Amino acid sequence: MTAFAIIGKTNAGKSTLFNRLAGRRIAIVHARAGTTRDRNETVCEISGRQYRLIDTAGLEPGGEDKHLFEMAWDQTRRAIAMSDVLILVGDGRDGRHTSLDSMLAKEVRQSGKPVMVVAAKIEGPADPAVFPGLALLESMNLGHVIPLSAEHNQGVSELLDLMAKYPGIDEEPADSAPVKKPSVAIIGRPNVGKSTLANSLLGGQRMVTSPVAGTTRDPVKVELPGFFLTDTAGQRRGRKIEDSLENLSVMQARKAADYADVALVVVDATQSLDRQDQAIIGDAIENGRAIIVAINKWDAVPAPRRAEALKHFRQRLAFPQVKQMPVITVSALKKSGIGKIAELAGDVYKAWNVRISTAKLNRWLETALEQNPPPMSKTGRRISLKYISQPKTRPPHFTISTSSRTQDLPESYVRYLRNSLAGEFGLESVPVRLTVSKARNPYKK
Repeated sequence: MTAFAIIGKTNAGKSTLFNRLAGRRIAIVHARAGTTRDRNETVCEISGRQYRLIDTAGLEPGGEDKHLFEMAWDQTRRAIAMSDVLILVGDGRDGRHTSLDSMLAKEVRQSGKPVMVVAAKIEGPADPAVFPGLALLESMNLGHVIPLSAEHNQGVSELLDLMAKYPGIDEEPADSAPVKKPSVAIIGRPNVGKSTLANSLLGGQRMVTSPVAGTTRDPVKVELPGFFLTDTAGQRRGRKIEDSLENLSVMQARKAADYADVALVVVDATQSLDRQDQAIIGDAIENGRAIIVAINKWDAVPAPRRAEALKHFRQRLAFPQVKQMPVITVSALKKSGIGKIAELAGDVYKAWNVRISTAKLNRWLETALEQNPPPMSKTGRRISLKYISQPKTRPPHFTISTSSRTQDLPESYVRYLRNSLAGEFGLESVPVRLTVSKARNPYKK
């Protein structure tokens, strides 16, 4: 598997590019220089193949802490040594030449490894007069400079095309990738019993609990036999947050949910599922997390009303990306129903990681088109869907190629395909992303 190391000066946009290539927010990005200090590694997928990606600390030799710079420089040199290809990132807006530019150029040349030079933070035309950092990078004579904006996903495709030329792990994969121990984040509104549920799962008073909303502030991560568990602060609507500390806690809670594999969303059985509950679930789905909804305080619902209450929750939990949202009723206080959580987390995590061979996918597509043919386009011709592939997992992401205009395909038909695909391959419980793109014409030029 080819390893790419992202190196460069402080605040050049390395972590933003790292997150963009990884396909999710892993590294913390902040305007303050020097946010990243350690190496951060992940596996990214490009054109169906897996590559290793290494983010490194921003380097600033003129800073106050020389020892910190020495450690960061040592980490960068280690990343260079353990990688196969280097991605040197510079700030396209900053044309100032420093001693570090010379140090980096020298280190890159001495490594003898291929290098891709990236001018980051460039939106719009790459004019050296507007972006002096572009001219600086070109003057280093390390090769062609790729102008891009990772934040706005502009110009990233050229870098991806170059990265895809190197060998990665390209398997006609088995239906499931190896399953590791999942990371589960408990999220939800304040005072729905998240910390009590965490304590019940841990079998002790590990988390501080209180009737006062907002008791939990920092995410707390612990390891259980079946999974890693992170308790988080309650999330309220943004306009209701006035205290800066609560705002920071909410940001950390959302970040923990973004980093988790499975989002265990806790809702209160004694209250109606409101817009904030739906917003929290919607955000988790949008970020590609596997979802489990735990209806807590179920013991407080009178037995004659439970069937009606469960029906209410299921109706309010209808999201188009997930065919059948996994729902479990629990009482964290009385520890009832919580024994199923570990097994359910393992099941959804396995489905979230699933990889389906191209042959099986296209056999399914042929059957789905026969059972329900695509509608006619505006030109009076039948919309032609050619083939399907799976470029990504976590969550499962599928792409169908068509020779027609993608806007001619109604959303209702895309929903039919998504639901049929989920049902065929056992993906009803996880978000399934299905995109339809127009196939490229190789003879267009």
